[in-house]
Amino acid sequence: MAAKSIREVNDRDVVLCTLTDKRTGRILMETFVERGIPFTQTWERRSFFQRTFRHTKAEVCTVRTHRSQYSKARRALDQLGRPFLNRVQVHVI
Repeated sequence: MAAKSIREVNDRDVVLCTLTDKRTGRILMETFVERGIPFTQTWERRSFFQRTFRHTKAEVCTVRTHRSQYSKARRALDQLGRPFLNRVQVHVI
């Protein structure tokens, strides 16, 4: 059996949410680890023009999870409460 490429593996991952606060990212990470939800976090630095003209933060974190675990991860996000969800931009698939 041939090894799967990185692209084939990443095609099964979906974007769950984006956030800009490191503390919020840590809380989210601890929650997912406790509940056994697979995820990846990717921090991207935004350029000066994106920060200026699009009014985004300097760093943005994209949280991805496996497609089959999306509903479990979404329930975990919802259970964290409204104040937490106000700091996270949730993506719907």
